[in-house]
Amino acid sequence: MPHISVTIPAFNRGHLIGRTINSVLSQTFRDFDIVIVDDASTDNTVEVVKQCCARDSRLRLEVNPQNLGLTRNWNRCLELATGPLVQIMQSDDLIDTDYLQKVSDVFETHPSIGFVAASCRYIDIDDRIISPGTEAETRWYHAGDEAVTAILGGHPHVSSIIMCRKCYERFGGYMEDIQYGPDVEMDTRLAAHYDYYRFGSVHTSFRRHGTNMGNLEFLRNDYLPTFERQLRLIWGYLSQEGRQKKGVIDLDRYIAMETAKTALRGATIAVAYGQPRLARYYLREAIRLDTRSVLHSQFWKSVVLGLVPVLGKSIMQKRMKFTKADREQLATS
Repeated sequence: MPHISVTIPAFNRGHLIGRTINSVLSQTFRDFDIVIVDDASTDNTVEVVKQCCARDSRLRLEVNPQNLGLTRNWNRCLELATGPLVQIMQSDDLIDTDYLQKVSDVFETHPSIGFVAASCRYIDIDDRIISPGTEAETRWYHAGDEAVTAILGGHPHVSSIIMCRKCYERFGGYMEDIQYGPDVEMDTRLAAHYDYYRFGSVHTSFRRHGTNMGNLEFLRNDYLPTFERQLRLIWGYLSQEGRQKKGVIDLDRYIAMETAKTALRGATIAVAYGQPRLARYYLREAIRLDTRSVLHSQFWKSVVLGLVPVLGKSIMQKRMKFTKADREQLATS
């Protein structure tokens, strides 16, 4: 089966994407191609990628004439992929040199599997390890409640996920009205229909920095309702019996509580990005969704930091390891 199409959606990642591409080119497995889909970047991303393309014929660059946004660009990657196996590799992450070979071996041995994923470590802007990641049991999960429950119990690192083309050709790609973390819904949807293989070992590197999409998405006013809708969708792929086994009896109540926790996280992120008004919105929403939110230390941390916005921003940016490059990119975005 393998040929693997590694697709890399990119937007303003000129300072990082070269390292991402090199981590793919360094694979011991050789039967792959790389498609970089630039979403109308305003920095030097295209120039960096062109230099990489000149060194290796397996690379191809596509540039969107206008910005499509994250989810539509991910779907554009799926459209442009040519192999029977497809990876959406984030433009700031890394994969270990033997990862594609390990994935290829799994699909060669178990062609009925729909997608494969692995655990990740966390690195900073300079590739230094922040956390080595957590290893777990390597398992094969059968389609349906077993695979869906596995995804809900710990969603895998998006850059580690490699799926069969047949999966999204049959059940569709990323839902374009979910603009933030659309892989969570899609992977859960596919798990309802296809077997899922999870490496327990760590094979990818998730880069933490000030311009992670996982942080920036909180700066949109529509993030919380989108998150709540996505949560309802993904839990809908689990049967009532499966939800009960997970201890979720009242789904509405569970979704409200989880969305409240996310709102608390949003408040601290908003403080870090110098948006105290948005932080207050997240705190109000946390209380509305779950009045017990005021008992969380994170609630009061955001309140205190928000009282002195400049100092709060400085403290949170230091804690989140913002770099000079992060601040410069945020200033121009």
